[in-house]
Amino acid sequence: MKKTLVFLSVAALAFSCNSGNEGNLENGNNNSGNRQETKPQTSPYSQRIKENPNDPQAYYERAKFRIEQGKFGEATADLDKAVSLDSLNPEYYLARGEAYYSINKSREARDNWKRCVTLDPNSLDCHLKLAQLFMLVESVNESFDHIEKALELDPTNAEAYFIGGMNYRSLKDTNLAIEYFQKSVDLDENKLSASRTYEILGVLYAAKGEDIALDYYQNALNNDPDNTNIRYNIGVFYQDRQEFNKAIETYTGVLQINPQHEPSLYSMGYLHLELGENQKAVEYFTRAVSADPEYIQAWYARGVAFEKMGDVERAKESYRRALKILNTFQPAIDGLYRLEAGEAATAN
Repeated sequence: MKKTLVFLSVAALAFSCNSGNEGNLENGNNNSGNRQETKPQTSPYSQRIKENPNDPQAYYERAKFRIEQGKFGEATADLDKAVSLDSLNPEYYLARGEAYYSINKSREARDNWKRCVTLDPNSLDCHLKLAQLFMLVESVNESFDHIEKALELDPTNAEAYFIGGMNYRSLKDTNLAIEYFQKSVDLDENKLSASRTYEILGVLYAAKGEDIALDYYQNALNNDPDNTNIRYNIGVFYQDRQEFNKAIETYTGVLQINPQHEPSLYSMGYLHLELGENQKAVEYFTRAVSADPEYIQAWYARGVAFEKMGDVERAKESYRRALKILNTFQPAIDGLYRLEAGEAATAN
């Protein structure tokens, strides 16, 4: 049976809809006799609707085109019209659910997908979408109901097993999560989605302290070599094992790909702080807050590094910057109090 992978997010493809006249404007020549105008890309659909305004399929096809363009509001209007003309076609509800979900109307998306499976209980796509939607809102039992139905329809569906793995992960059942993710990756023919599953398996095995985590991370990288998050997780694996040199080497590799990768900048600062290399720590924490001025933990850690260097004023400045982001951030409150109490004791 054909494997169907369904994702809730609909890719918004950028299409150029200009008139195609730019090439005829050279030297200001506006010779209309030599100019070939390009009609708007929606014209075949619009013309069909103009010729037969009661054709629901025409509205449906134009809606799918608009979804590809990222014009979800217009797509929804087309699908409303299609449904008004033919209220028994499950494909219209499937597409309208996608359009609604893309404009953050998850309740309307849910209602459309439920109507879809009511009209067609064997709609694999609608069951998968409902399974994933319920997974995202942590309605695990309802999610599993649709996973079960999806696997009845297609026992080798990688996406259904992936969603099941996410459910078990949210339930903190690591063993069953691993079982479902492993099944998903064994069935998945898409390298990028398989890479994500391998990465999750790496994280789960790393949490169990098992060396096999590195094998899964490497499998993820084989499918997606420039993925900085996978490389970062490898660094975390080494850091948790106190293998600081390997962690630093890994984070350095991440920063060669993305010099502003905030978690790696923070982790490099933390490791140099642990190694007593306070000036280097300051440099990395400073880069982290430059990449994200709201990075409260990095502002606090920068203050700690300055404090260890004896630079009280810069330490206080960093703690205050953290408190401007969140005035109840206790570590920064404690740091500022510690420095001010020390100054008061010195003054006395």
